[in-house]
Formats: sequence, C-alpha cells, structure tokens
Amino acid sequence: MRKVLAGFIVILFVFPLFMAALVTIAVSTWAVDRDLYVRVLSDTRLYEIPSGTKTEGFLYWPWAPELGAIPPASASLALKEVVTPEYLKSQALNLLNASFDFINGRTQILDPGIDLSPVKKALKGEGGKRFARALAEALPVCSSQGTFVVKNGVLPACRPSSVSVTRAADAILLALPATIARIPDTYRVSQSPAPLLDRGLWEIGWTFSATRALMLADLALLFLACCAWLLAGFVGGSDGRGRLYWLGGSLLPPAVTVFLIGLVVNTGIAAEAARFGIESARLTAFGFSKSFIDGLFGAAGAMIGRVAVGFLATGAIAVGIAVALLFWGRSRPRAEGSAATPRNVPQSSSGDTPVQPG
Repeated sequence: MRKVLAGFIVILFVFPLFMAALVTIAVSTWAVDRDLYVRVLSDTRLYEIPSGTKTEGFLYWPWAPELGAIPPASASLALKEVVTPEYLKSQALNLLNASFDFINGRTQILDPGIDLSPVKKALKGEGGKRFARALAEALPVCSSQGTFVVKNGVLPACRPSSVSVTRAADAILLALPATIARIPDTYRVSQSPAPLLDRGLWEIGWTFSATRALMLADLALLFLACCAWLLAGFVGGSDGRGRLYWLGGSLLPPAVTVFLIGLVVNTGIAAEAARFGIESARLTAFGFSKSFIDGLFGAAGAMIGRVAVGFLATGAIAVGIAVALLFWGRSRPRAEGSAATPRNVPQSSSGDTPVQPG
C-alpha cells in the first residue's frame, strides 16, 4: 500500500514539479543572458538594407508630424542614402541594453531612445545631396501644375508633373537645414503612435529584476519538487536502501526528459525547422540579400545552440544526481529480516544445545 501511495505522489507531484523546475532552470541559463543577445545582434549582415520598392517603409519612422506627409516608400528609399547597417546595428544594441537595464531593475521606465544625431550629421554633408536626389526621384508625381517650393522645412508629399527631378532635388536640398533643425537629436520610443509602446505600459513604481524573478521561480519550484520527492522516498522505502532507490528512480524520468529535449534541439532538428521557416518567408522576393538571409541562419543557429546547451547541462546534472542515488542505494546493505539470538539463555554443559528455562 505504501508503494502505491508513493507511486501516486511521484506521478501527480514529483514528475510535473521536477519537470517545471528543471525546464525553468534550463531557460534561466540563456533567457536573461545579455551577452548572448549582444553576440547574436552584433552580426552586421542582419542590418543590410533591402533593395527594391517592395520594402516600402522599411526605414520609415515618423520623427515629427510637422515634417510633412512624406510617403513611407519615398522616405525609405531616400533614407538609404544616409542610414548605414553600422548605424542600425548601434541603435539595435542601444535598444537591447536599455531593455536589459529595465528588466534587470536598473531603471524603472522602459523608454529607450534612438539617436538621430548621426543621421542629421550625414544630411548636413554629402549625404544630404544624395538624400535630396533620391527623395525627388521617389516622390509620387502630382497632377497639379506650378512651382515646387519647400517652405519651413516641411518636406513635400509629391512632385508636380511640371517640375523636373533636378529642380525638385535642388528645392529639397535648400530646405534641408530647416528640416534638420526640426528633427530631434533623440527620438523616444514612447513618442511612437503604437499603443504597445506607450510609456505608461512600461513604467513601474518599484525595482523589478527579471533575473532575480527567474531565480526565485527556480528556487520555489525546486523546493516544492524536493518536498514531494522526499515524501515519496520516505513513503515508498522502508529502509535507507529502499528510500535511495525511490529518490533516484523518481528523479531519473524528468531528468532524462530534459536531457533528451536538449539532445533533440542539438541534433539539428530545430535548426532545420528554423531554416525551413526562413526559406519559406521568401525574403529575396522582398529585396533582402543572400548575405542577410545567411545572417538570419547564423543568428538562429547561435540561439538554438545556446538553448540546447542549457537543457543538456541541466538534464545531465539531474541525471547524474539520480544515478548517484541509485548506486548509493545499491551499495547499502539489505535490511536483516531475522531476529537476534536471545540474551541470557543458559547453555548446556557441552555447549551444543541451549537449555530452555523451565
């Protein structure tokens, strides 16, 4: 009866609690690892700007409403002249660091900013001429006639059919100083019209650390699992040998399961699934280069490899503990079932047969 009860404890509590604890520990090894994401996002190939007009709005960002209603496709094509992959990489890493400062409790508000100073500096130099020309060529043609005048630095939404691209580019170039003056040095993410980026959603009044939260979750789940584990061992085993067998045997299934998850991820199945997903997106049809796609493969491979290591290491340690308990139990002597020889029993004179008292 005791073994049946211990079996129910193992099935209903020990296995699910240890699975939850071990999976949480495995995820904790990489989920809040800032260096991992920095390494993944440091590949410059990920920031190669796509070519072609199908990527409308790829670089478009509404810096300020007063700049004018520039079509996203036109703005994106023009910004390619002054925005480089190195600049995009630096801003992505800045956003990443700001996000980790928030989730690790260093700041109480998640409102990172995009540094636009390099873009403004590029527009003041030779990049400004290229930007003006590219914008003039990309603007849709208006049916209206007349002069093409850019006032107060507000860039146009279209180019009249009577105005040549060269004249439009010259007018845009003359208006660029006033336009640059309207662009802030830093654009806060909370200034975006997207509801999910609203500052109020990402502001907390206390210090919060995702790393500490995950650690507490690990400890809480591990504590509950160990309580159920020890209960099952003492209920199921009647001696030290039996208890050790129950402890090792009940820990082994979740430990092996977590190890097998890491093994499956590491064998290439996950990498092939990621490759299939990336190839199915047909990114080349949207102007992305083969180098960019290779960068995505590299980033996916790095993440998958790190995930696999987390599960393999956690599962291997747990398997080692379970096997050690089983071998320890095997080395313990079996409980003696026979009773000891009664004391103070008189012996016969010959010493061969005990004399029973009267």
